[in-house]
Amino acid sequence: AGENITIAVHDPAGQPVKQYAMSFGTRPVFTLFISSQDAGAVFNQTGNYTIVVTHVQTGVQGSTTLFHDAGETETAAAPVNVSGNPGSSENTAIASQGSDVYLVWEDDTSGQQEILFAKSDDSGETFSEPVAVGKSAQGGFSLTPDVTVSGENVYVVWADYNSEEQSAVAFRSSNDGGETFSNKTVLGDYDGESAHPQVTTFKNSVYVSWVAGAEA
Repeated sequence: AGENITIAVHDPAGQPVKQYAMSFGTRPVFTLFISSQDAGAVFNQTGNYTIVVTHVQTGVQGSTTLFHDAGETETAAAPVNVSGNPGSSENTAIASQGSDVYLVWEDDTSGQQEILFAKSDDSGETFSEPVAVGKSAQGGFSLTPDVTVSGENVYVVWADYNSEEQSAVAFRSSNDGGETFSNKTVLGDYDGESAHPQVTTFKNSVYVSWVAGAEA
């Protein structure tokens, strides 16, 4: 049986302006296509739009923020080099709440693919120095991070691979806005591949999902 979701778009004032209904199969992967006609009507002012995804069967929600410039600003902000390193930085995930912005990404500067974290408390104008929050202790590498925030609580997950390229999902949390993080918790066993983890919160609960592959 399929799973049903709704996707609601809220304007910068927090008012709902458009809602979509979708369904997907066994994998939580879906694409939202907004026609050019709808886009012009929905995104008609400058500011942060909030997109809220609700799982109809359970009520679990996740959200993201999209900034739209309706041509009311004279110039766009210049890109900020958050990682500032000589290595490769990729597969970034972002979460925001108010003026706080949280980033995680894969980085290989140390010679081992690991997960780095940085935060901003001024809407992304400046960021803290990156810190490593995820590094394989199994002689492997760390990939595909995700991050979410609820109040002062920040949650990070990633796929943690061992030297035999088998993986489990790793999880760390912060209760002080990303200043410090708990020790790593491993969800599952390194007996196959657990890839592309995602994390979200609803009320006082934290939910983690991932794609489970066949055993190696």
